[in-house]
Amino acid sequence: MYYLRIRSTSKTSFLSCLRTEQKITEQGQAEYGMLGLFYGVLLIMVVYNLFLFFFTRDLSYLRYVLYVLSCSLLFLSEDGLGFQYLWSAFPKVNLFITLCSPPLLLLTFSLYVRYFLELPQQMPRFNSWIKGVVFCSVAFLFLDAVWWKSGLSFWLYMLPYGMLFLAAFRMAQRGFSPARFILVAHSFVSVSVLFLVLRKLGISTFTNAYTVYSMNTTFVLEVVVLSYALGEKIKRIQDATIKAQGKLVKQLRKKHVVQEQLVEQMRQNEDLKDQLNQELESLVTQRTEELRMQGETIAGQNRNLLQANALLALQSQAIEKLNVGLQQDLQRSQTARVLSKEIDFGEFSQLYPDKDACLAYLAELKWASGYQCRKCGHDKFCEGREPFARRCTKCRYVESATAYTLLQKCKFPIVKALYAVFLLFTHKGNYSALEFSRMLDLRRATCWSFSQKVVQAMSRQAVLKPVEEATWTQLLLDATDNADADEEEIHEAEVA
Repeated sequence: MYYLRIRSTSKTSFLSCLRTEQKITEQGQAEYGMLGLFYGVLLIMVVYNLFLFFFTRDLSYLRYVLYVLSCSLLFLSEDGLGFQYLWSAFPKVNLFITLCSPPLLLLTFSLYVRYFLELPQQMPRFNSWIKGVVFCSVAFLFLDAVWWKSGLSFWLYMLPYGMLFLAAFRMAQRGFSPARFILVAHSFVSVSVLFLVLRKLGISTFTNAYTVYSMNTTFVLEVVVLSYALGEKIKRIQDATIKAQGKLVKQLRKKHVVQEQLVEQMRQNEDLKDQLNQELESLVTQRTEELRMQGETIAGQNRNLLQANALLALQSQAIEKLNVGLQQDLQRSQTARVLSKEIDFGEFSQLYPDKDACLAYLAELKWASGYQCRKCGHDKFCEGREPFARRCTKCRYVESATAYTLLQKCKFPIVKALYAVFLLFTHKGNYSALEFSRMLDLRRATCWSFSQKVVQAMSRQAVLKPVEEATWTQLLLDATDNADADEEEIHEAEVA
């Protein structure tokens, strides 16, 4: 009579059987042979996919290798072969692997499936939920294994695995064909998990050697299916790449056909050009002969014309003298008309119709001899924010077209101011403010103030130059009253 006491942290099934030594040997050889075949398949898959990762640098193969290794650790800790052959001298390592292998399996499986199904791109929100559930489940697994020891930690796998199964189902509905392999592999594992749940619940009706090792069998099937699924996904990507390359080749062929047509057209154009050149050469030869004959005729006529030219030379000299006199008379007439006191504002505004025309004329007059910055002396400039203003490219100083001229700080339209300067100059400063006010539609006080300013400038100009050499345009450049102006008033725009 034999007595045996078993202690377990959860419900389990213990089947006892008495065998002879020969039966035990045969049973051990068969069992260890099947386990060796099982781990051999896993090792082959790990090495094969690891080589694929090193050659392609595709992280999908590395995630798959991590998942297979974590499953191998779990099975080595479950069937005891790890402690029996690999870390027999380290019981604490065995305990640590026993505690860590289930959470590690959950982490690696969720990582592989999420990126295999492309959930971060296709279902980002659901992917975030799955990540949260997986991390919470892993945390509870550790807590239950270390402190609580409730024996119910097995049920923590159900929610994340169910969510991953649902994600694969939804991706398959969307037309993502590799997701079907995830569903098939998940279905294989679900059958073995069902037997495991029954054993955890203490139901030993279906407990036998086949159901106990069904997890190993289904896992081998799952590894094979997932490996095939990974290859199918890579093939799908390659097919898409080949399809895109095919479209590119078609486009290149079309481009090549167009280029051939273009070359043919160029060849035809070259033939047509040669034909035209030949025709032109014959026409040129014919025309040259005609011109030679016409040249002989013209030569005879030239001899006759030389005699007439001698007579016309004297007439030409007289006409040239007459033209010079007429041009001088016309120039004097135009000058007299421009400087005439009788020109009205309407005629003047035709010459300077708006503010931009006046500013353009004033800028051209002001910088006729070249630009030079008044602050640093630099001679390079760019456009300012105000029309026809100039900004120094070195110190950024801005000078407007009216600055340092007679029209600086003018309070009324510049067209009227320009006309007022013209009238005062032509009338020698003798023009009443009342008449200005009526003609230019300005306040009398404004007209009087501006008239005084112009008269003073004329007085200064009379000192510097004789009256007959002075012009009203030079009067515009009088800047004596503005020499002491404040720098902020001189600027038309601040330095940016």
